[in-house]
Amino acid sequence: MAKKKEIIIDINTTRKGIEVAVSIPHYDPRSVPAMTFKTSDIARYLDKEGIKYGKPIKEDRLNNMPPDANLEGHWIFAKPGSPKKKKKTKRK
Repeated sequence: MAKKKEIIIDINTTRKGIEVAVSIPHYDPRSVPAMTFKTSDIARYLDKEGIKYGKPIKEDRLNNMPPDANLEGHWIFAKPGSPKKKKKTKRK
């Protein structure tokens, strides 16, 4: 069975917010370059695709280089314009 050699990005809108699941191929010096994905990379991709989003709720980091390869990640961004939780202030 051949190893996958493509980046897969799956974007869904849920009640939680904008969920992004990403999987990347394992590093192979002959055919797959070294790569990392951070929250800023995912945000840049959402911008490029014209998808509006809020602040990150859940963040991840992908890296395809051994020995600490992490090939699958999950990010959740708040929906754009989501109301912020207000702190309750106590009055004396």
